[in-house]
Amino acid sequence: MDREEVLHVLEGIRFFKEFTPEQIDTMIGDEPNVSEYGLADFVVKQGEVDSRFYVLLKGALYVTKDDLPDFVINKLKQGMVFGEMGILSKNPRSANVIVYTDATVLVIDYEKLPEEIKDVFKAQCIGLLINRIEDANRQMLKLLVI
Repeated sequence: MDREEVLHVLEGIRFFKEFTPEQIDTMIGDEPNVSEYGLADFVVKQGEVDSRFYVLLKGALYVTKDDLPDFVINKLKQGMVFGEMGILSKNPRSANVIVYTDATVLVIDYEKLPEEIKDVFKAQCIGLLINRIEDANRQMLKLLVI
């Protein structure tokens, strides 16, 4: 996937709406760090420690935990982002992210970003986590009502 295709996908992702075009250019560079993955490949392994943030450009992924490997916690589809917890907490990855259908993923290394972009990035990660908590609360409420 070339730079223009990556930019086109990012335009439609809520996470990137608060960044200026110049900041997005800085994040992805002249040659975006795009990785291709095949069925059942691990994009992220539980327990890894790194500062990477991921954008699913094409395909589908699923999220599991080592102690329940056959239980799918979440499914990720095109345009979804992940990796924010590792950036905010600096703790080891809390889950596995595995390819469900062939996938193309943009990888952004948070530690290599300029400070002014890191500030916006961190705020967007916090907003993303808040949205995920709200979604989890709604799902739990549905379970309690049934």
